[in-house]
Amino acid sequence: MTGNEAVRGLSFPHLKSAFTSFYVGNYAPLHIVSYMLDYMLWGMNPKGYLITNIIIHSCNGYLAYRLFFRLDGRQAVAFLAALIFVLHPVQVESVAWVTERKTLLAMFFSLLTLHAYVSCKYAESGARRRWFLVALIACIAALLSKAVAVVVPLIIVAYDWYDDGQKWEWKEYVNKIPFFLAAIALSVITVVSQRSADSVLPYLSNSPINNVMTMMSVFCRYLGIIFWPTDLAPIYKPPIKTALDMEVLISFMVLAFILITGIYLLHRRKLAGFALTVFLLGLLPVSHIFPLPTLMQDRYLYFPLLGFSLCIVVAITDLAKRQFGENSFKFVMAAFLICSVLLSYNSYKQAGIWRNSETLWAHTVKVVPQSKQAWIMLSTTRHELKDLAGAEDSYLHLLAIAPKDNTGLNGIGTLYGEKGEMEKSLFYLRKAVEVYPNDSGSLVNLGYAAFLHGELKEAMDSFNHALAINPELSTKLLPVINEIASRRGNKP
Repeated sequence: MTGNEAVRGLSFPHLKSAFTSFYVGNYAPLHIVSYMLDYMLWGMNPKGYLITNIIIHSCNGYLAYRLFFRLDGRQAVAFLAALIFVLHPVQVESVAWVTERKTLLAMFFSLLTLHAYVSCKYAESGARRRWFLVALIACIAALLSKAVAVVVPLIIVAYDWYDDGQKWEWKEYVNKIPFFLAAIALSVITVVSQRSADSVLPYLSNSPINNVMTMMSVFCRYLGIIFWPTDLAPIYKPPIKTALDMEVLISFMVLAFILITGIYLLHRRKLAGFALTVFLLGLLPVSHIFPLPTLMQDRYLYFPLLGFSLCIVVAITDLAKRQFGENSFKFVMAAFLICSVLLSYNSYKQAGIWRNSETLWAHTVKVVPQSKQAWIMLSTTRHELKDLAGAEDSYLHLLAIAPKDNTGLNGIGTLYGEKGEMEKSLFYLRKAVEVYPNDSGSLVNLGYAAFLHGELKEAMDSFNHALAINPELSTKLLPVINEIASRRGNKP
């Protein structure tokens, strides 16, 4: 975000750029526009952007509460379901990570869509068209915030099924067409944007079957962190499944049970069935039907948790009422209130992990010690902070996992150079060039280290090789090449 000039203030050129450009393989113009407004308020103060995220998340909580109340009619149920949605620790990533603003905005406009659609269904004939138009505009805004909102038309269909049963007239199908057309159009734009960034990925192991089996196990892991939200991290490494093992089999059975339960309850027009359907639909965009860069993320649960929070409160409340009578309601509400307090405490702790890059990645390597990416981030962060001892330890852990990692070899080689341990520096930088002989960055790092150590021929050869690969380095390297030539008594 800091490198994107288009977010620095609201202007016509910036708006044009937001709506006509792709950013990191994404098309989310309203997401970019929100940063423009932030910039006008906060400049580049990151705390201001975080405050905006918290405000949007709080608005989502209020809109969720109002929607739940409209659906269920019990304030206590609606309030506690919304509280779970807002306070659950898996939501911290979407709020604390400023660039995940798009998820918050997509939910905000999706909730507005659902509110407007419900109002449309029960409005007088004169107002019905206006509410329908509001719902459609809000849906388009959600789609322009993040592609995950493509499930909103399906949620509308599920709501009609819950509200009307199977007594649909043809008009009930026709009025959904504009929503689906908008979702299809955004889906096409998303595919184009991903191709423009060369970010269209293959299936896991190039096999759709392996993809399905892996995502089955990920689904159960999602259920695990929803019910027991500990050891949350920005990176997970779920195993790639290439065979039908016990974990995959159990995951299939769990998903089948949930699907059957959802269909049964929805068919009987139970609110828990609709909420469970929303949970499952929320998982669709992140289920790798179209492969994503990462298999599993906390932020992928932001949409599904809307349905889950309502489903769990309504289902347990209604079950307790049937089993133990009306008097059980207060006890169930008290139990959910206690759960909300515990969730709030865990979210507070989770937010502390996101305090800065060092705390985030130090926590991540504890949770996922085999994550190469996490060790890369921790190493480079500590190196930038001039924590040379911590960075050295992190680089060594990284190289223990990935001995040929370019970042690790160059990073620790450069670090040893900064510490004056030139023999170690040259060892790792030579290894980097050996593994990546055509990487100009590695050659430049080796050239500087060799120059400082008095290995002038090696330095000259490294710089010349780097220039042959990347002539744009000439401005940076020619002064030091001339210095080497002068010392050796040769012309460059």
